Amino acid sequence: MLQRAESSLNPRLPRHRGLSSGGAWHASAGGRDTERFSPGTGETIGTAVDASAEDVNRAVIAARQAFPSWRDTPAQHRAKAIRHAAPALREHAEELACLDAIDGGNPLPAMPSDVGCRADYLDTLAGLVPGIRG
Repeated sequence: MLQRAESSLNPRLPRHRGLSSGGAWHASAGGRDTERFSPGTGETIGTAVDASAEDVNRAVIAARQAFPSWRDTPAQHRAKAIRHAAPALREHAEELACLDAIDGGNPLPAMPSDVGCRADYLDTLAGLVPGIRG
């Protein structure tokens, strides 16, 4: 039944549903998936990886390994990386709005402005960097 449901899903939903850490996608160490349902309709929206404690540990290790490099990156370069994310959100606003609406049960017409607000937050945060002292 799940395969049939997956094939009838909205084509804007992601087909890749692994875990991301350390700059790469991974399957769950536990090898489990969980079926996800739209709270708005009760229909299946496919599966998501059911992360295990080992998966969390793997992500924490990757974050700890990445932190020294990020910490030592000049603030202006970090701000540039954050600014780079905002246009990507805007470019994929329709897709992200659809995901948010389907997964959260929120009304689709309200979601694109939420994505835009998130991009605006990134712009704002990146703009605060020149004022950081100490």
